[in-house]
Amino acid sequence: MNLLISDIHSNIYAFEKVLDFTQNKGIEKVYCLGDVIGYGDYPNECVELLISLNPVCVKGNHEVFFFSNFESSRYNTFRTRELLTEKNAVFLRNLDEFAEDKTHNAVFSHTFPVGTTNYVYPNSDFSFFEESDYKYFFVGHTHRPSYFTYFDKKIINPGSVGQPRDGDSRPSIVLFDLECDYFEFVRVS
Repeated sequence: MNLLISDIHSNIYAFEKVLDFTQNKGIEKVYCLGDVIGYGDYPNECVELLISLNPVCVKGNHEVFFFSNFESSRYNTFRTRELLTEKNAVFLRNLDEFAEDKTHNAVFSHTFPVGTTNYVYPNSDFSFFEESDYKYFFVGHTHRPSYFTYFDKKIINPGSVGQPRDGDSRPSIVLFDLECDYFEFVRVS
C-alpha cells in the first residue's frame, strides 16, 4: 500500500494526524504532490517530517512562488521566507516538477499538464489527458479530493492535508496500490 498526499501547506498538526492514522497501514512509499509550504507557520517541521519518510515528492506552485521571490501576504510567503532554513530550502529547490512510475504508466505532478497552474475540476477540459501516454495521473492543487476517468485514463487527486477546500476540514489522503488498481480516499479525524 502507498500513501498519496498533497498540499500540506506548513500545517504540521494535520500532517502528524495523517501519519498517525497511516502508522499501521503497511505503507511502502509516500508520494507527495507538492505545496509542502505556504499559508501555515510550520514549514520546517513539515519539510523535515516529509524528508524522514523518504518520499517521492514533486514541486508545487508554492515552492515555485518561494524560489521566484513572488511575495504575497495571501500565501504567507513573507513568513515562510523568515522561517524556512537553508537546509530545508535546498530540499524543496531540488524537487522535480513531476515523477514517473514507468512500470505502471503513471505520472505524479502538482498540476497537469506539468508546469502549468491548471486546476482539474469536473468541468475541466480533459483533452490534454487524452494526448498523453500515461494511464494514471496523480495531481493536487485543487485542495479537493477527486477521481475522474477519461476514456482509459484515471485522474486521482488526494485533496489537501493542510487546507481542504471542499467543506470538510479534515485532512484528505489516498491509499493506493497500482498493482491491483486500488484507490481508497480517506478523511483523517
